[in-house]
Amino acid sequence: MRKFIGDLGVVPNIAEPIEIFCDNTAAVSLAQGTAVPKNTRHILRKYNKIKQNVERGYIKMSRVLTEDNIADPLTKMLPRAKHEQHVRSMGIREML
Repeated sequence: MRKFIGDLGVVPNIAEPIEIFCDNTAAVSLAQGTAVPKNTRHILRKYNKIKQNVERGYIKMSRVLTEDNIADPLTKMLPRAKHEQHVRSMGIREML
C-alpha cells in the first residue's frame, strides 16, 4: 500500500505508518505481538507478514469498536438503520 500510494504521487512522502483499523481484538493483539496464545501456532507463516510490517513501523494496527467500524456495510449484512448510519459516515449519498 505504501508503494502504491507513493507511486500515485498524491503525497510526496509517506513517512508515517499506514493506519489499519480493525474491530477484531485478537487480530490487533496478534499483529502488535501483545498476545501470542498457544492456539495461534496453526497460523501460517505468510500471515506473519502483517506482524513484521507492524514491527518495522510500516503499519499501525488500531482497534475500532464494531459500532464505529464504517467499513461494516462492505463486509456484512447490517440492520437498515446501522447500514444507513455507516453509509452517511462514509460520505456516500444517493443519486437523484
